[in-house]
Amino acid sequence: MGYAVKSVDLDLQLANADKNVSFKSQDISFKLVKDPHHFHLQSDGQTNSISFEILGDNTPVKVTNMKVVVERVKVELEPQKELYIYNKDSKVTYRIPAIAVTGQSGTLVAVSDSRHTGTGDVGAGRVDLFATRSKDNGLNWDTPAVFSDANGKPVAQGTGRMVDGDPNKSRDAGFGDAAIVGDRESDDVLVLSVSGFTKFWNARRGTPNGVARWYSKDGGKTFTAREDITEEIYKQFDGTTPRGKIESMFFGSGRIMQSQRTKVGSHYRVYAVMSGLNVDPQNIANWVMYSDDFGHNWHILGDPMTPAIPYNADEPKCEELPDGSIVVSSRRGNGRWFNVFRFTDSAKGEGYWDTMAHGTLVKASANACNGEILIVPVVKKATGKKMYLALQSVPFGPAGRTNVGINYKELAGYEDFGSSALFAKDWDGAHMSSYIGSAYSTMAWQKDNKLAFMYEEETFAPSTKGGYTQVYKNYTIDQITKGAYEYAADEKLAVANELRTEVLKARLAEMKKNVGENLGQYTPEVFNMVEKVANTYLANPSEKLYELFNLSVNEAPFNEVSDKKFYYLQNDGYKQAEKSYYLKFSDSEAKGVDAYDEADDTQFFIFYKVPNQPGQYYIYNQAWDRYLLPLQNQNQVVKTTDKQNEAGVYTIESLGNGESLIRCLNGKNATYKYLHMNRDKNLVCWVGKESLPSHWRIQDTGLTTGIHDLSKEGTKKAAASQKQYDLSGRQVGKNHKGLIITKQGKSIKD
Repeated sequence: MGYAVKSVDLDLQLANADKNVSFKSQDISFKLVKDPHHFHLQSDGQTNSISFEILGDNTPVKVTNMKVVVERVKVELEPQKELYIYNKDSKVTYRIPAIAVTGQSGTLVAVSDSRHTGTGDVGAGRVDLFATRSKDNGLNWDTPAVFSDANGKPVAQGTGRMVDGDPNKSRDAGFGDAAIVGDRESDDVLVLSVSGFTKFWNARRGTPNGVARWYSKDGGKTFTAREDITEEIYKQFDGTTPRGKIESMFFGSGRIMQSQRTKVGSHYRVYAVMSGLNVDPQNIANWVMYSDDFGHNWHILGDPMTPAIPYNADEPKCEELPDGSIVVSSRRGNGRWFNVFRFTDSAKGEGYWDTMAHGTLVKASANACNGEILIVPVVKKATGKKMYLALQSVPFGPAGRTNVGINYKELAGYEDFGSSALFAKDWDGAHMSSYIGSAYSTMAWQKDNKLAFMYEEETFAPSTKGGYTQVYKNYTIDQITKGAYEYAADEKLAVANELRTEVLKARLAEMKKNVGENLGQYTPEVFNMVEKVANTYLANPSEKLYELFNLSVNEAPFNEVSDKKFYYLQNDGYKQAEKSYYLKFSDSEAKGVDAYDEADDTQFFIFYKVPNQPGQYYIYNQAWDRYLLPLQNQNQVVKTTDKQNEAGVYTIESLGNGESLIRCLNGKNATYKYLHMNRDKNLVCWVGKESLPSHWRIQDTGLTTGIHDLSKEGTKKAAASQKQYDLSGRQVGKNHKGLIITKQGKSIKD
């Protein structure tokens, strides 16, 4: 028995009507005003909590007449197996589930940390890796035991000792946070883990967190001796990342993903996602690595200068989308970070990342916690349409690590996974698996076409001393989705390939909408070239031609900024009643104003090209003879300078819809590197694409600068060599200031 929320009622009102505050709960949202606004929510009667958010300005909100109706409900307990039991008498603690299924025999291999450190991760002392197996789809399981070789010798048992005070001599002190995969064609198993006596936050490049590797050739019954591959991984990030070398790293625990499509070497390709720590400033980012020989050699996917999750990242996983792209899912509170990688040459691991997006899911705790992502082929019962279904496990909360379950979302076309943002939004449903304290979770697909689900739970004792019972359940897709979908094998990836074609058509249509003359749009000629590639694919669909389409889209040039024109900068981030903000210089800083004035030259800007640095600019206002300075820290107001050698260096990232991001290349804080117009019309530093006030429309004023070389002196000489006139048509002298007309057109002279 338990309790569930039946309904919630309350009234909300603002104390200060001038403030901008909104209320959100599930799919209900509204703006708060001075008069009371009534909120009512009727729940499904199956949840023990309702969460809501108050967003916007920092101002008091009055809440009155709150009424929460709860009712007693009978919870039908699902069958489960306790694979690793933690109770009040336990001498060791169990943490961090990982599960895999082998392709030949269908053996399930479930791995857990066995910690002699209580609450401590690797770095706190002795941590062992244990495994248990099932050969009958989870019905019966072996007794858990430490990884051992064919002679029974333990090969993943930590010593718990620091040798000579040197972490590099102590990489056998502990092994934990395992990531595992069973090969789809054999009974080979690969395991990676953290190793050593160094904690993640304290490790540095000279004394890093270790990376250990094991293999099994018999479905997890016996394992090879530990191999230390620490340097092989770390050296690939030395001097190749946007913030310098990686000081500390680990691969996300749980499931290593194996491709259904790509087989370049001995095995189908495997992907593992790592979290890398930079310091000064501190940041964690995620990179995907791949191997074409089942983990013997690893490579970074794409350009290491562009991480999958570039900032505020945490424990990550990845999965293969129906079109062959890779989606990363990274830990955060209230949902997950997602990003999509599109291949331009899958055989070489080449391609590009979209921009990360926050997905709130249907149910997700405010607490950041590790979870798993898995995508399976299904049929929607109501329509008979074949598609794919994305599964994402997390604690449902609403706060803390409780109520682990599985969110799901259908992948039926472009609107579902055509970009990171589209994948992140509008998840369809959720199934709760645990009704008590529960935390990390992982998944794999069984030979009997059921989902193997393994998660941490306070089944027999609270986790206050660091341990959980590791629980196993299996589900049909029908059970998870309450009968809405069922598993439907996708023979030869026929459904996936149809979805790939639908996505290509939709992406081409989206591109066509953004053909035009504005900055950040495509010219008709560019679109026609991309369309030609698309038509080649449509005539004979193939993975190679789809990747060629991805390449043509990624390399398609936008209309670019010119140093021969003046521009005004429009920001619609807080647009209300068709009102935008416009950038304006003063003598020391840049601010937003409510209207564009075509006669106000403090609103006109030149993007001076940085010599010998293509695509890099100084942002200059001729009226004040000042440049924007480099960006500093979060929300810090951007100042100006009259010295070019002190100026910020900026680049423009077009979004393909007439909007652009303006990114600082020499700023102080690599996380907050985009120009952003805040609600108070201050120009500040912020994080980028996810935030609409970081989107700019860089509009042509119709005035020309007359620049023939890149210096201000060159600008003045070029303008002085022509006859010039004011707006009334009178010829004026070379020292005339303001709006002038020459043979080249209109311009401004200071």
